[in-house]
Amino acid sequence: MERQSVDAGWLEATQIAMTLRRRPLYPFPGSIVDSIGEDQMPLVTVVITLAVVGILLWLVNRFIPMQGTIKGILNAVVVIAVVLWLLKVFGLFDYVTQFRVGH
Repeated sequence: MERQSVDAGWLEATQIAMTLRRRPLYPFPGSIVDSIGEDQMPLVTVVITLAVVGILLWLVNRFIPMQGTIKGILNAVVVIAVVLWLLKVFGLFDYVTQFRVGH
């Protein structure tokens, strides 16, 4: 009898631990600050990536001669890509895609 109660207690503790491990710390699963063991990207990495992308875009705009319309399109594409990447990094992309327009 005692062996069964020990096994039941261990099983219950394991189930609680697994439930807590799966529950995200913040409401957006897959975000930077997700539950333990998930892929995480430190905020410093995000800031460094944004700085590198900004510097590269500035260098292209400053030193590569091209028409103003092409520059505008390039800037718009880069900004849209960065915004989508940030939404994905912070786990908001899946949240945003759930919105429906119309019926």
